[in-house]
Amino acid sequence: RVVTQYEKQICQAVPSCLAKTVDLVHYPNTLAPSSVSRSKTVAVQCADNAHVRTGSSLSVRCNYNGNWSTDVPHCDCDDGYRPISEDNKMLCEATVCEAKSVGLVRYPATFGGSVADLQCADNAHSNSSNNMRVLCNSIGVWSDHSLPECLCDDKYRIVNRKGEGIICEAIPSCQAKIEGLVRYPNTLAPKIGSDTVIAECADNAQRTSTSLNVTCLSNGEWSGVIPQCECDLEYYRATISDKQICLAIPPTLCEAMSEGLVRYPNWIAPLVGTETVATQCADNAHRTSTSLNVTCTSDGIWSGPIPVCECDDEHHVSTADDGRDICKGDNLMFTMISLLTVSGGALLILLTLITITILAIRLLKVSIKRPKHSESYDQLWVRTANNSGGFPTSSTFGMSNIMGTREDDEDEEDCSPSSQPPNKSLETRLVSTSRQVDNMEGVVFPSHL
Repeated sequence: RVVTQYEKQICQAVPSCLAKTVDLVHYPNTLAPSSVSRSKTVAVQCADNAHVRTGSSLSVRCNYNGNWSTDVPHCDCDDGYRPISEDNKMLCEATVCEAKSVGLVRYPATFGGSVADLQCADNAHSNSSNNMRVLCNSIGVWSDHSLPECLCDDKYRIVNRKGEGIICEAIPSCQAKIEGLVRYPNTLAPKIGSDTVIAECADNAQRTSTSLNVTCLSNGEWSGVIPQCECDLEYYRATISDKQICLAIPPTLCEAMSEGLVRYPNWIAPLVGTETVATQCADNAHRTSTSLNVTCTSDGIWSGPIPVCECDDEHHVSTADDGRDICKGDNLMFTMISLLTVSGGALLILLTLITITILAIRLLKVSIKRPKHSESYDQLWVRTANNSGGFPTSSTFGMSNIMGTREDDEDEEDCSPSSQPPNKSLETRLVSTSRQVDNMEGVVFPSHL
């Protein structure tokens, strides 16, 4: 600008109101006005993260001589920030409530003036109705707050580890395992000392030791004496895929057999020792020994004395087609029944036998009829003896003559006086005849009598 100096006019540099920062207000670099009587109004700014104070203005004046007016604006840091001096300048630095832990409660790092959500430690949970929110004030200090309660989850326990603080640590487990036929459970270790738990025997096994109790230590290790288990009587120990199990024992048989007329059953042998079993006699047979009991041993062999059976009356021992001894009937009916069971044509044989039997009976009936004009035994005896001087020797003298008069037909009778038998009973006539025989000498009887 043009100025007069020592009565001379010269060009002089226009002074500037220099940039500066006062408190949190940043003044810009501004040329002063050219007129001495004037000043220049300019706008200033608040520092970063700051704002103009209520009631203050951001306008200032730059005078002609390059000086700033004395009316200084005022700025304040925003919430969560605080004023600091850095390199002779005022700045607004963020305020932070630092992260911290109180027991199992975790405070996160939070800017001042904001609300933070609290958390429980890892593997922990809140068991309280207290609010899990807390305020971090503008100067970076946590507000007073009623802390919630946090507890460790199941299978975890609270511990204080150096460098980690209070945490929830997994409780060691005594792991499930198999020792022979003994099954150990999966069990949480106690906090201190040891816990007693009960093991189990494998399927189809039972304990042989005093107890199945085992000990789980606080470090997760099993301790104590291993219980003992053995397979049940009907099972045996086997190893499959490196595991011992109890498998069912296949049955041993005392096989069915025949000893003469004694029939042995098909019997499952006992696992140990022997077992008494009853046998049976064949059909139409009965026992003659004291008992029909025999012994089946565990190795499937019949032992003991062999019972004795014999056929019932009217039966005899025979051999069946399969080589076994059987009791076969001796009578006609048994024979016919046997024929019926053996052949499909047995019915014809049976009818033929019945027909032959009927014919034989009829012929026998005809042959025993007495001759005509029969006389009583006493008359015939005396007459014959008188005529011949002894007993008759002819074969025509049959039993029918002795027993009484004959009948030609069942409905015909000879009622003549000469042929009527004496009025004597059969017993009386036999006695009379006996006396006559005793009085005779030199009597010769017919050969067929």
